[in-house]
Amino acid sequence: MLEDADTSNINLSQKLKDQMVINILKKGEKSKNKDSSTDNFQNENKEIININTADKDQLMKISGVGKTKAEAIISYREKNGEFKNKEEITKVKGIGKATYEKIKENIEV
Repeated sequence: MLEDADTSNINLSQKLKDQMVINILKKGEKSKNKDSSTDNFQNENKEIININTADKDQLMKISGVGKTKAEAIISYREKNGEFKNKEEITKVKGIGKATYEKIKENIEV
């Protein structure tokens, strides 16, 4: 990354996946595309949370997961071991198919 890159709106700790494209503007530079801005990366590609390693605060970053569901995820994980796939989260009390459909793009194992 260049020294003059504006990283103020970029999550530098987020894991990148194949095919992801991140355009980082220079400090003070404006996007030439009127439909994008430096914070589009965060808005369109919400942080992906690993449900096997996340603590309560990290789990609560998942849309629709509050304190109770985060604690239920941790409890399930402690009792049953790591999730083998993302869909297994539907076995956690309070997380059904509808919730899974809303969060599946923001979680990983």
